[in-house]
Formats: sequence, C-alpha cells, structure tokens
Amino acid sequence: MRYTHQPPLTRPLPDGFTIRTVRDDQDVAKIAALSGQVHIPEVAPLHAHMLARYPGMEPADQFFVESPDGQVVSSLCLIPWTCRLESVTFPAAQMEIVTTAPAYRRRGLIRTQVAAYNERLVQRGCLLSWISGIPNFYRRFGYTYGVPLGGGLRLELRDIPTLDSAGYTIRSATLNDLETLATLYDDNDRDLGLSVLRSRALWGYLLGPQPERHVTRHRTWIVCDPQGAVAGYARLPDFYFGDDLVVDEASRMPLEATLALLAFLRANAELTERPSLRFELPAGHGVMRVARALGGRDLTPYGWQVACPDLPALLRALLPVLNQRLAQSVFCHHTQRLRISSYSSGFALQIEAGRVAGVEELAPDESCDCELPADALLLLVLGVRDTTSLRATYPDVRAYGLDKLLLDTLFPTLDAYFYPCG
Repeated sequence: MRYTHQPPLTRPLPDGFTIRTVRDDQDVAKIAALSGQVHIPEVAPLHAHMLARYPGMEPADQFFVESPDGQVVSSLCLIPWTCRLESVTFPAAQMEIVTTAPAYRRRGLIRTQVAAYNERLVQRGCLLSWISGIPNFYRRFGYTYGVPLGGGLRLELRDIPTLDSAGYTIRSATLNDLETLATLYDDNDRDLGLSVLRSRALWGYLLGPQPERHVTRHRTWIVCDPQGAVAGYARLPDFYFGDDLVVDEASRMPLEATLALLAFLRANAELTERPSLRFELPAGHGVMRVARALGGRDLTPYGWQVACPDLPALLRALLPVLNQRLAQSVFCHHTQRLRISSYSSGFALQIEAGRVAGVEELAPDESCDCELPADALLLLVLGVRDTTSLRATYPDVRAYGLDKLLLDTLFPTLDAYFYPCG
C-alpha cells in the first residue's frame, strides 16, 4: 500500500480522540493487532495482508480512531468491488472488519467512522455498499438485508454415491491457472442477474502468497477431465462456522466432474472427521442441483446487508437495463412521469416513448403514483424482491394497477449472489 496517494484524514473528535486514515506501516500494525484481539487471532494477519496487497485498496479506505494516548481503539475499512446488474457494471464497496475495543464501546466511534466511510463512498463513486455484519446493528446506518449469504445446502457423506472417478482428477490450483479460473468465474457469473466481478488482479491476490493462517484463507481445487483439461473448480475456506466441510464457490461443470468433486470432498471430510458437506452457492447452481438430487437439504441463508448512498444516481447508471426491459414489454411505446416516494424523499422516472429519459427529484408538493419505504425500494431496484413479495412484508408498499405493472416491468426479480473476496 502506498501512503502518498492523498493526504490522510485527520479529524478531531470530542474528549481528545481523533479519526484518521492510514498513514504508515505502524498504523497498519496497530489496526491489525486490534482486530486480532477483538475478533479472533486469525483476523490480524488477514487485515495486515489485505491492507498491503488487496487490489485497488488505498490508505484512505482504512479508518481508525486514536485515543488521546495514541492507541488504536476502533476501526473499519472499505473494500472496493465492481458490481454488475445485468449489462451494467458500477463501483461498489464492502464495509468490513468493524472493530472497537470493549472499553471504548457505546461512544459513537463506529457511527463517526461510518459517516467518514459514506464520504469515501461518494469520493470513489460507489453506488452500492454492503456488509456481512452482526444481526440488526447496521440497520441504524441505513442497511437492510438483501443478497443471500451463507446458508446453502447440507449433504450427508452417506448420500454421496461411491462411483468410479471416470478418469477425472483433482489438483490444487496455482498462479498458472489464473486465466483459466478467471474465464470460468466470468462464465459462471453470467448465470446471475446481480453479482460482483472479479478482476485478474484480484485472482492474483487470491492465488498468490498468503499468510499461513488467516480468517478468509481458501484452497482452490481444479477438476480435470480424463484428457487433463480443466473441467471446473471449487474453493474451500479454511475457517467457517459449523462442523461441515464447506464449499463457498464453484464453477459450472459437467455431471461427471461434479460427481468426481463430491467423491474428493467426501474423502477429505472423512479424513478430518467432518459429518457432512455444506455448499454455500447460488440456489440454482449446477452443483447445488446435483447435491439436492442426492438428498441434500436446503438451509436458511443469512444475508448481505445492503445500502445505497444515492438511489437516483444508481437508477441513472441502470438506464440501459431499464430501457431494454421497457423495449421488450407492453410499455415499449409508453410515456409517463412515474412518481415514486420513499416517504422521506422521492424521485420521478420520466418515461418518453418507451424509454426512461431521466431521473428527477420530486418537488416537495408533488403527488406520487407509488410509495415504498426506502429499504423496500432498494430491494426492488436490485431485483431482490418484487412488489408482491414486498407487500407481504411491508404493508406500506403502495403500488396498484398499471403503475404496479410498470414497476414490475422495470424491476423484475433477479438471481443475486456475491461470492466472497477472500
């Protein structure tokens, strides 16, 4: 990490505390040490490694609070991503490694850093943010549960058939596999409507040198066909909750390759005395479908908590997608100013001859065609929920008749999934 990219943030807080961004390696060491003390020891090497090597991460993306005596007592960071919603890509970010020393909690230190994080989102042009954090806490900062996280499917070892490998083999991935893995990931990504892109630089980070023990360390396994060609891959985390052997990323692969992978995973689970396999993958993924057919049981997922710093700006970025949806619908020649209120604010989609020509803020005295709470509206725009399912959870979702049909046309439900970055 280079420390000359831009002047570090230094902002005085009450009672002699200071919020800062990273200045030097000494700051990094203090921040990582705090993470390891408050969470588990394996978080410390992850944090230091990420700040040193994560592609695109800058000193201005790591916030911390310093006490009057120079201790680092709280921190959080911004991990840069690129998000894709159908044909549109845009900058996004993940808030992570949120940490406060026990003696300094309930002083508003996280709230102060979240405000700085939000400023940084704007500087970076990020249109979406998410976190995998503790239950409920981040609602106070405008986050709501959206994209599935974890859960997946559990397959007992006894349900995996004993079959000949049909000549398929499994080997550990190396940096030489980077281009092949990136191509497989991109191909897999096309099955999703909302996802995150993974650059070649990020693949290099994942496959390159890693601390021996850190909390997001993965093993990447390549499945080869009888001719030695790559048929697919799977990634297994070293650290996870529960007793299962976990797979939290996999590419498309033929049935024979999937069965060979399952046999390999079963053997590894038996060696480590794991009772079952757990697949944390999109519900419709081919590996999930095979495991389900063999008797696997679906599990209730947790969820990424999502927030949008500027919903009209996100909608403007999504205009190519919205216009394509209109062009393929009964609204292909439609003209309307569709006025949408989130109760605290509102905007209008100016639709002219079947195209969204603009996104405008509503005037204070302007009436609305549809009303949705802000968190419900974000889930609608991202394609996580439609108006009917939202209405079952939010009685204050108000969209009727042709206005409801237009909303459902503009914002259909999508298959959404974010693979882990570590």
